[in-house]
Amino acid sequence: MAQFEIGSISTGTLRPEDLLPAFARELERHAPDHALVTEANNILVWDDGGASELINDIQDALQSYCPPFVTFGAHPGDGADFGYWPDMERIQETLTAATIGHTLTLPRTGEWEWTLEDDGVIVATNDHGNVTVMDLERNVLWAVV
Repeated sequence: MAQFEIGSISTGTLRPEDLLPAFARELERHAPDHALVTEANNILVWDDGGASELINDIQDALQSYCPPFVTFGAHPGDGADFGYWPDMERIQETLTAATIGHTLTLPRTGEWEWTLEDDGVIVATNDHGNVTVMDLERNVLWAVV
């Protein structure tokens, strides 16, 4: 299993004629036969409503392919930078609840790990702010340093 890539797929534009092809290509990577990919490839008129609605639908579809604690959308600091971003606030909330629930383990390496069985993941962090999210078999799903 390949590690999920965090980061941009489209930057510096909010024009539907730029976003729609970029989003459609990304959806095609996950689901080549997805009906929204076909619809995006067949769009001929860039009307103000139809393209925007299709872009929103593709964004929703891309979100469904995100691993736990990752969102698809605009970067929190740059509304014209679209891609996959870690949901650090949700991670913090979940880890705080796990710590209160005593599911925290402290390995000798100075890293902290939480096994989040409800989410089907292990989250490892360290004092430098690095975060690694693994499945329960310890395969890395995604990481940020």
